[in-house]
Amino acid sequence: MRHDRRLVLGIFLTGAMVAAGCSGGSSSGTDGGAAGKTGAGGAANGAGGAGGGSVDAGGDHGPTTDAKPDTSGAGGAGGSADAHADVATDVATDAAVDQSTDTGAGDVVADMAMDTGPQDVGPCVTNYGAGNQVLYAFDGGANGGWTAFVKFDDSHTMFTTSLAASFTEGHSCPGSLLLGANFNAYGTREAASIERYYGGIDWTGYKALHAWIKVESADPSALNGVYFYATSGANQAFYQSDFAAGANLGGWQQVVIDLTRAPNAGAGVMLNDVMAIGFEALLNTAPAVGAPAAPSEIFLLADDIWLEAAPPADAGTSDAADAAGQ
Repeated sequence: MRHDRRLVLGIFLTGAMVAAGCSGGSSSGTDGGAAGKTGAGGAANGAGGAGGGSVDAGGDHGPTTDAKPDTSGAGGAGGSADAHADVATDVATDAAVDQSTDTGAGDVVADMAMDTGPQDVGPCVTNYGAGNQVLYAFDGGANGGWTAFVKFDDSHTMFTTSLAASFTEGHSCPGSLLLGANFNAYGTREAASIERYYGGIDWTGYKALHAWIKVESADPSALNGVYFYATSGANQAFYQSDFAAGANLGGWQQVVIDLTRAPNAGAGVMLNDVMAIGFEALLNTAPAVGAPAAPSEIFLLADDIWLEAAPPADAGTSDAADAAGQ
């Protein structure tokens, strides 16, 4: 609770003022005469407390002022009781108000009515474990270094693409990379891509490259699927990818590239010379049964791209198995 210190201070001041009011009522009194000289006399007289009961002798220091004048007694004792009642009422009211107004994630019932905003739990952090490296969290829509382009337009439909971002939608935290593809017509091979070019980077020591993707469209059946790929070597000769069918991308789905394979033109990359990574959205060549004759716009969202560390080698006979994560 964020205002514990204020609550303790308020009760301390209330107690101090209550003590002052009681002392005045028993030791000195101009209205009650001699009866105010002793504790017993003050109690018997009732009106012996200085100032009478028209002012709260306890000096209510709760966060909400006293709703009523003191009517429980004419002397210091009456003011004291009223002050204690006020504190209890204020705190109970504050807790009820806070419980209904504090709506932050993970919030608990707050301690004071002045705590009216959601209780913060800190910024959202994308984290996939010790030793693993988050390459792109796209938090808040950050998409620097990425480009969008037409990958294939074999039917020459002249469709357009756009690089954008979502500021609020993401896999683990708000924000994601977004590719817009305005496909015009079905044909032989139509595909749009978003890509991050490195020009040669070393990922030695990692066993897999992960990412999360989803697709939004008025007609999801238009999309054949999405390739998540990595290239390496001179002229990006070595290529490897993972594929997710369009029918499965209505929600976030993970795609993973196994980095333990030997460099190959279609099934392995050079870890010490990674050239680029990207996503390719491939359109179907014809509409699905009952679907519109022309494809709809496709919005591909990508998020949480991270490298999974390979287990440390033990310098024994099982190093190959270690590198493969076995």
